[in-house]
Amino acid sequence: MRNHIIKVSFFIIFFLVGTESIYAKDLEWDKFVSKPGKFSILMPCEPVFSTEVEHSSVGNIHEMIFSCSKQGITFVVEYSDLLAIAVYLGGEHVIYKNSRKAFLKDVNGEKVALETIKIKWGFIGKELTYRTATDLGKVRFILAGKRLFVLQVYAEQKKYDEDLFDEFLDSFKQKYKKLKKHPDRRDKSWQQR
Repeated sequence: MRNHIIKVSFFIIFFLVGTESIYAKDLEWDKFVSKPGKFSILMPCEPVFSTEVEHSSVGNIHEMIFSCSKQGITFVVEYSDLLAIAVYLGGEHVIYKNSRKAFLKDVNGEKVALETIKIKWGFIGKELTYRTATDLGKVRFILAGKRLFVLQVYAEQKKYDEDLFDEFLDSFKQKYKKLKKHPDRRDKSWQQR
């Protein structure tokens, strides 16, 4: 009788606690390739393409956005080609800082954690974990030359699955090998080349 109670208790705890993460881990990934964007990434569904134009003091920035939602989790890849003057004058540090602030303002969110990440192909990026009133998510900012990639994944707070979110973010591969890392303007060594 005691073993039966333990098994039933374990089943109930497993069902109440474990179903959300199992639900999300059932996703099947397909490789999505953007030839114009020169990147690939794993997505659980066919993304929808959209564009937006951001107006800035140095000109318009066209954002290319690929997004899809599956099982209550939203996956987004966005890229934009920044103006050379903005990249040169701002440098990585300023671009990441301004992008992060603008992102948090757009989603009405707050920073949970911020990390510097090294990307396999030699670039340094920033990864922000954030929270809104209803969602929890991660976003990565990667500056490759003049191209800024913004990778985002989010879900209701109860569906947050760090392993699944990281699987999506880590699957990103930039295809255009000729993009060179833009030197940070604070690092003067690049001027000596």
